[in-house]
Amino acid sequence: GYMGQGLKAWRAASQVAQDASFVGLTFFVPAFEASYVLTMGACDRGEQLVIQLAEENKRAQIADGSVVGSRTEAVNDIEDRMFALLHLCRGDVGAARAALPGQMPQTTANLLDAAAYGLLSAVDGRVLLAAGEPEPARQMTKASREVLDGIGIRVARPALLQIEGEALLALAQPEQGLAMLRLAKEEARSMNARRQLWPVLGVLARLADADGDVETAVALRMEAREIIELIAGDLDEAWQRDFLAMPEAREAGGY
Repeated sequence: GYMGQGLKAWRAASQVAQDASFVGLTFFVPAFEASYVLTMGACDRGEQLVIQLAEENKRAQIADGSVVGSRTEAVNDIEDRMFALLHLCRGDVGAARAALPGQMPQTTANLLDAAAYGLLSAVDGRVLLAAGEPEPARQMTKASREVLDGIGIRVARPALLQIEGEALLALAQPEQGLAMLRLAKEEARSMNARRQLWPVLGVLARLADADGDVETAVALRMEAREIIELIAGDLDEAWQRDFLAMPEAREAGGY
């Protein structure tokens, strides 16, 4: 949940990668940064990063003849999904859905690709849910989670489980959806993944309210609020303002 410190470390890593001509990392790290910034409500900052990412990608493909084939396709897929995430941040669900390039690959070649895969699958699921397509969201997210489970990548599990749970709720499968959301909560807690935990707590609080379980809803929102305030405290003033203004953060924290 220490987003400000994390992004400083990523920028330092990007500079080292650039100095070492490590082309893969100079693209993937800014892509991760863009995704985190956008999902944390900083649309203007995220737009600058996505445009920069697209320009860097274009320059790299023109200048480096080795950026071909499957790697070019993977990089382009990431760029497209970052634009989808930008549109979603702006509230333009139609443009976000149109930006998705298609199906996710069902294999990953190496650890770096696997990390990117986890990032991409969460973007697809969020966009499909927002676009009112819960079954494709569920299918794609489940398949992606199984791929990552198969190679031992856990970091994206809470977010993917949350998407699956919300998709199941939208598909009128409340028991299965609630079970998936509770699993997402426990996975996030077990990893101390605060950034992924507070949104799950917010959804569970809303469900508790709907069931008339006020005590549980209050407890969940108190926990979410503590996390939200911890995260906000590590952000600069402008980003903190954007984050705390997000409807999801306000609902989850009971503001």
